[in-house]
Amino acid sequence: MGNRKVVEPKEPINQASTNSEEVPVNASQEAIQQEEIQVEAISETKRISLLSVGDIMMHVYQLRRGYNGASFDFSEAFRYVAPIIQAGDFAVGNLETTFGGVGTHRVKNEKTGYRGYSGYPTFNTPDVLAQNIKDAGFDLVSTANNHSLDTGTKGLLRTLEVLNQNEIDHIGTYASQEDEGTIKIIDIDGIEFAMISYTYGMNGFTLKEDEDYMVNHLNMYDETYVDEMLEKVTLAKKTTDGLVVVMLHYGNEYKALPDENYQKPIVNRLFEAGADIILGGHPHVLQPVALKEMVEEDGSTRVGVVIYSLGNFISSQRNVDGRGPHKDIGLIFEVVVEQVDNQRPEIVEVAYTPTYTHWSEKVISVVPTFDVPDDLILKGTDSHRISYANTTMMDHMKHYMEDEPTFDGLFYRFQIK
Repeated sequence: MGNRKVVEPKEPINQASTNSEEVPVNASQEAIQQEEIQVEAISETKRISLLSVGDIMMHVYQLRRGYNGASFDFSEAFRYVAPIIQAGDFAVGNLETTFGGVGTHRVKNEKTGYRGYSGYPTFNTPDVLAQNIKDAGFDLVSTANNHSLDTGTKGLLRTLEVLNQNEIDHIGTYASQEDEGTIKIIDIDGIEFAMISYTYGMNGFTLKEDEDYMVNHLNMYDETYVDEMLEKVTLAKKTTDGLVVVMLHYGNEYKALPDENYQKPIVNRLFEAGADIILGGHPHVLQPVALKEMVEEDGSTRVGVVIYSLGNFISSQRNVDGRGPHKDIGLIFEVVVEQVDNQRPEIVEVAYTPTYTHWSEKVISVVPTFDVPDDLILKGTDSHRISYANTTMMDHMKHYMEDEPTFDGLFYRFQIK
């Protein structure tokens, strides 16, 4: 395979006038070597797509719709976006609930509880959701968020067990000190990614001193905890020849732009520590994408990307007046990475496609707004919200981007190089 080149001998041999016995052995060998076909080195380029979504939440309205009279099932919630997610090489999301088992939620509230499970304020979801998101195409979830302890440490540990049973990787919460001290390295078709996840806090729930390892948290942005996170990112950069991905739960809820006091400074420090891709969550609304070019110690440069908030992927939070906050609009975010031979991988494209949370009597589902299925339109999708997602909200996402993206019918796409 590849380009092949024939090398001619420098001095052609006149076989008619030259006695074979008089030709030195070394000269004959040299002529043969010069006539050999030589294969030029061919560069190998690997290319993968990392997909991410925002908060995967299960409020009581979803619990009620997910029960069929005998058991729970939420697969219909992801029916229309599953083909997009499955088309990526690796997909991640923020699991903002727990699998604590029946009756383990801390706050007992008849309005938000349903058949032993619960929605806000303490989330506890039937185990089948893990199977549903696996089937939809998700490979890894972050479990570090402000709802990590909604069913206590027992629920936290059980959540990890359920994810393991469904072969879903997870980062951010841990069953042991050893697990917490190990950086998750994911190999995606030959390109490595170090995966790290942190949350600003846990809604006032606390861990005992000897259990603090169970959640990667910043203790409400305590500088000591922030420094520990940065040290872990620096270690991750040294641990892998690939890219460092940080999934960070932070910021202020329902704000359209990142906070100047916490989000932006922390993001900049993460980039300086070695992060390449930062996937933000918690505000429950979309915040823009930004690129950052950094100069390394050896003088080389690298480009990092942050999406300050991925917003909600699926929840029961709605927009009621059309003016915001836009809790029903999310997106599927794609980062395309290339690696040439053994060089360090590089981000070459970022892209996003908007989604909309559609309510019906039977299911609350995620819909890709550029290609709304005909059967959903007949069921009464909100055309105004879909149009808003495709235009105003997508313009909002490029707030910090100087170039205009291309549009390929599904994604808005920015070329990095």
